[in-house]
Amino acid sequence: MGGVAKRWRCRVIVVAPLAVLLLVKFKWLARCGSQLQQLSSSMAEKPTAEAVYAIPTYQPCYKPPIFEFNQLATEKVDYFLVLDFEGVINKDKGSPNVMEVIEFPVLKINATTLRTESEFHTYVQPIIHPRLNSKCTEITGITQGMVDGKPILPDVLKQLDDWMKSEGLLSPKVKFIFVTCGDWDLKSGISTNCDYLKLEYQDYLKRWINIKTYFGDLMGKKGFGMKSMLEDLGLSLDGRHHSGIDDCRNITKILVTLIKRGSSLRNGWVKPRMLVQKSRRHQE
Repeated sequence: MGGVAKRWRCRVIVVAPLAVLLLVKFKWLARCGSQLQQLSSSMAEKPTAEAVYAIPTYQPCYKPPIFEFNQLATEKVDYFLVLDFEGVINKDKGSPNVMEVIEFPVLKINATTLRTESEFHTYVQPIIHPRLNSKCTEITGITQGMVDGKPILPDVLKQLDDWMKSEGLLSPKVKFIFVTCGDWDLKSGISTNCDYLKLEYQDYLKRWINIKTYFGDLMGKKGFGMKSMLEDLGLSLDGRHHSGIDDCRNITKILVTLIKRGSSLRNGWVKPRMLVQKSRRHQE
């Protein structure tokens, strides 16, 4: 009996510390699990763009509607809002065929004094093509670090609206028109972005004039692009071509020069274009 008792005492001495260690480890694992659960819950509670805006960020089979425009009657405006988006697209197989807006600049030009009174400018965090490719950076000069952490498009549209209110542009007594170099920006650029992301956007972004049309009317030749129009007018290209904000400033130079040389745009007279969307079945 004495030998048996001795053996049991030895087992207790060996097993007891192990039991204590296992108990401590169990409590530690339970505490870590609780902390991980709390972290997971906090991450789940953090609103994402997709959750807040119901944004379908990946639609590989997406087909954009066909966008066209109607020519409206001549009207007089108080301000020209010069706009020039920069965008990114990924040509990889299966990637959505959408040129996503990554730079959003607007210059407010007084139609009487022809002075630039205010600027709105922001880079945009892409969510359709979240990683910029080297070709995009090569053309625009926009790097990944310049868009990371910037507002996404729904927030930029809200910021633009706030800026326009602060500038008095949304007063019923104030008339304005967006000015673009080509029709892409407001005919299919912002419209396709918002269609893909299922966003509603303001009607004022559905009316614009194309500076190339007024260049052609005055100069008697087609305006092929911003750079060639600057050269034909004897103007320098300031800043970087395909930087949205620099392009806006160069387009403004073209606008002001055309008006000073007798363009029909003088005193704010314009013939706006109005966006028209065809249904998708017309593409089939």
